Amino acid sequence: LEGHGELDPDAFEGSSASDWKKALADQGAQVEKLNLARAKEVPENAALVVLAGPETDLFPHETQALDAYLERGGRLLVALSAEKAAEENGLPKLDAWLKNRFGLEPARGYVLDPVSQVIVGDALTPLVQQYSPHPITRDFTVMTLYPTSCALLSVGNATPKASELFSSTEQAWL
Repeated sequence: LEGHGELDPDAFEGSSASDWKKALADQGAQVEKLNLARAKEVPENAALVVLAGPETDLFPHETQALDAYLERGGRLLVALSAEKAAEENGLPKLDAWLKNRFGLEPARGYVLDPVSQVIVGDALTPLVQQYSPHPITRDFTVMTLYPTSCALLSVGNATPKASELFSSTEQAWL
């Protein structure tokens, strides 16, 4: 998705979004930008929509288009900017949609992990060593780091329910 300051998959080589695009293309996927202000709906052939780090709020017709896409079985990956999520006002429309649609609410603040401080020298880079049972994390045993992360809280009884894939160490806090 584009139009709200999201990460650009066509940005310079070596950026996180261009790395995602290359990895997907290497597996045979076609990656295209989608601007719902112009397109009005998610194309029927879209296998996945990625909302990566929006800096400004989505418009109601965009979340309605995403709802319609999800209702017909579409898949959505939301990667929030920790800096934007940590702001007091954040992205109120997107936050409300995530809460109502998925039962998720960004916690204000950053995850601090003293274990990560010892291992990599940065408490703002939480360490993950345990993964929840899920097809995505099956046989996943390596430690991963998440620089400058925010927490997502499970609230309400939304359907479908979001799946927890991992959590920070028990010593981490917000």
